[in-house]
Amino acid sequence: MDTTRIDLGPDTVTAGGSPFALPAAQWRAIGDFLASVNATDAASSAGIAAQLPDYATLRTCAANWSARTHPNLLSLAGQISQYGSYFSQQLAPRLNAMISGQQAAQQGAALDALLQPAMDTAQRCATLAAALVPDLQTLGSTCGNIQRALPGVISSLTAQSVGIPGMGSNDGLAARLAAQIGAIAANLAQVAVLYAVAGNVPLADIERLRGAWGGISDDLAALREDMQTLAASLDTVLAGLDLQLAGSQWQSVAAEAAAFAAAA
Repeated sequence: MDTTRIDLGPDTVTAGGSPFALPAAQWRAIGDFLASVNATDAASSAGIAAQLPDYATLRTCAANWSARTHPNLLSLAGQISQYGSYFSQQLAPRLNAMISGQQAAQQGAALDALLQPAMDTAQRCATLAAALVPDLQTLGSTCGNIQRALPGVISSLTAQSVGIPGMGSNDGLAARLAAQIGAIAANLAQVAVLYAVAGNVPLADIERLRGAWGGISDDLAALREDMQTLAASLDTVLAGLDLQLAGSQWQSVAAEAAAFAAAA
């Protein structure tokens, strides 16, 4: 009987190919900048946003980063590590034992129970990756908008400051404008740094993870369906899986994700 080709390996979620292979310091740099944005007082933020409307969105990104984006990122790393550890230490060895003992066809219920934790974790990974995508999309597009707008804003404010009639008698106004220009310029420098980092934020990798974990969930569901409908040939189905290689790969992914979660 033909069965769907099932691959239980990490595929595109391989060690060295996930966003967790990037230095955790890169993610911390983004978090540190957004923390400084979040700490800016309301009056200063309002003044900047009056000149740069997208700054208000950046403030929202900063609040979201600490409230959900960064926690979701760490949770995703933790769940990936949990899945990899469970697969390499529990699922693969027990499936191999069932194959070796020619017991698979007689242990459908046990196999179903063995698969369920993996399926639950895979679904959590897919959900967390999906939640990260819009946050990172908004952050990236907002940084781009601000970076493109800042030179024109600074040029306009500079022109105003040097073109005020009777500036000598309006030192207070000139000073306030100069301070405003300084604040914008400081943010330009900060945003430039952030944008350089944010340009490397692996949004594409997070989107790939979202799709990959959907695929992993589908493969686990297909295996469970085969277990339920192909009991007579289940040993053959399981024997067709390269569990030793998959287990080794998932062990590497688990270690990488755990190291990231500890450092970021």
